[in-house]
Amino acid sequence: MGHLLKETLEIYLRSHIDVNNQALEKLEKEAEEQHIAIIKREVGQLLNVLVKIKRPERVLEIGTAIGYSTLWMAMELKQWGGGITTIERHPRRYERAKEVFGQEQVSAFVKPLLGDAGDIVPKLEGNYDLIFVDAAKGQYLNWFPYLRKLLNPGGILVADNVLCRGLVLPDTQFPRRKKTMVKRLRQYLKEIQKPPFTSVVLPLGDGVAISILQEESH
Repeated sequence: MGHLLKETLEIYLRSHIDVNNQALEKLEKEAEEQHIAIIKREVGQLLNVLVKIKRPERVLEIGTAIGYSTLWMAMELKQWGGGITTIERHPRRYERAKEVFGQEQVSAFVKPLLGDAGDIVPKLEGNYDLIFVDAAKGQYLNWFPYLRKLLNPGGILVADNVLCRGLVLPDTQFPRRKKTMVKRLRQYLKEIQKPPFTSVVLPLGDGVAISILQEESH
């Protein structure tokens, strides 16, 4: 698929997603104006649908940014009292996200943590029904063993930007400085295809990997 056609299809699909939430639209505009990386609207809709299907009690998010993706999930979670722990390393974005959660009355269902995920994730306790990763792509592989332990059987692991603008494709040329990141992403995509995971990669945004941790057979 050509780049222009893909972009046209993305715009078309995005136009059919009724956000129906002024806060989300405001955050989209804010992110665009301030050059803050957030998930695409269609990825937000995907998260919203996954939460509706799974009805998780506990969600973990790595990469809060200004709370856009968190809000997509929290709007559903609050209906049955589910909660989400979300990690952000940038203090200003962390504070902005907390403002958003307060304004949208989801603070009671969101536990924001400030710091590096590499330091925080290994110390987390308990298990999660859904984990969403949208942070430093080169670290996905490093976090994977911890996320595997934190995920409940039958739980869902979602990772954004796994296609890295096509750089993960075989024989693709890329800048030398991206070599380690691309190598780790390729390995991550291999790891999630191994038991006990069942995975699929969707060409939404810059690629979304959805992995289900198989429940133990009796």
